[in-house]
Amino acid sequence: METSEKIDGICPYCGSAQKLLQALTFQGQVFKRIWKPCTCEASVKSLQEAEQAEKDIESKRREREILSEARIKFREAGLPETALNRKLANLQHDDHNTEAIRKAELLCGGGFAFGIKGLWLQGPVGTGKTTVLLAIAREMAARSRRFGYVYAGQVQRSLIASSTADWELKSEIERRLSYFLNADVYLLDDLGVETRNPATDSLILDIFNTAIDRHKFVCVTSNYTIREYCNLYEGMTGQRIYRRLAAMCVTETIGGTMWIDGART
Repeated sequence: METSEKIDGICPYCGSAQKLLQALTFQGQVFKRIWKPCTCEASVKSLQEAEQAEKDIESKRREREILSEARIKFREAGLPETALNRKLANLQHDDHNTEAIRKAELLCGGGFAFGIKGLWLQGPVGTGKTTVLLAIAREMAARSRRFGYVYAGQVQRSLIASSTADWELKSEIERRLSYFLNADVYLLDDLGVETRNPATDSLILDIFNTAIDRHKFVCVTSNYTIREYCNLYEGMTGQRIYRRLAAMCVTETIGGTMWIDGART
């Protein structure tokens, strides 16, 4: 917007006189005068544009801060930085996932207030369950919530590594497990692919016991329903895990076709 040379007390757009609001002085000398903004259309528009520009700058600054904090949390949780691109607000909604995304948003927004302590996302391979899980991680990081992430297929490998004579590897596994258990949110991906054995079963049960005792949020993805998953266990362990999961988790099914890069094919 083109304007003429600004003169104190004169609107640069319509040329009308402006009302003096305040004169700032130092040692008896006026060094700045503050004028009431003109109400002409051009002046109002200019003021609105300036205010919007300030809001945009602040929004971008805050987004950079959030991204920086999220990057640290993702690194601590062992997630790749490429997963930072997943956002609940950017996920493609359709008949197969809308309710799951809505429940994920409630979980991130303070699930206990909505009666949601956990979320069990079930469905076939490739329908976007992990995409929603990673979007939850991104949202929790943006809200300065600490989350722990475990891919179920690595549980057995971690247990084997924790019993190794390699002190450094054992120490790293113990550190990651401690970080996970002390997080605000437990994210367990692809539960059901882990190898069944007493050590793995005990660790999974301990995770859900800790989640209940410490009032943690839990989000799980699986190809199974809760009942189907718990039937994979032998004896009383499956019943114990079922009672805990049924008490914590709201179940949502994600179906439909395969997802590629967050969009359905």
